[in-house]
Amino acid sequence: MNAVIRDLIQDKIIRWSLYGISGLALFTLLYLLIIYTHLPPFLPLFNQLPWGEARLGIRLAVFLPFVIALLFAFVNLLIARVIYGTIPLISRMLGITSFLVLLITFIFLFRMTQLVL
Repeated sequence: MNAVIRDLIQDKIIRWSLYGISGLALFTLLYLLIIYTHLPPFLPLFNQLPWGEARLGIRLAVFLPFVIALLFAFVNLLIARVIYGTIPLISRMLGITSFLVLLITFIFLFRMTQLVL
């Protein structure tokens, strides 16, 4: 098992994906914690719903997209670790995809908070 983890970290693409995921997750969490007290009680989080109160979420729900993105990244990296020995290309794609999902989530949260402030 340690050999698989060692191989993942030695792979340059996956290593940079892990660094990017860790850094971006930490930065997003710090941003949300700093801006949380300045947010209004209701935020427009659910943009696919019809116009009105259905689109609004409570202030605590601002962490929901971040938690979903972290869960997605964790599952992707778990799958990447399992299949790295047989299909390293898919493992690299999963690492990059996890980083991109977290990046898009950060952009969404940043733009949404800038909209309401």
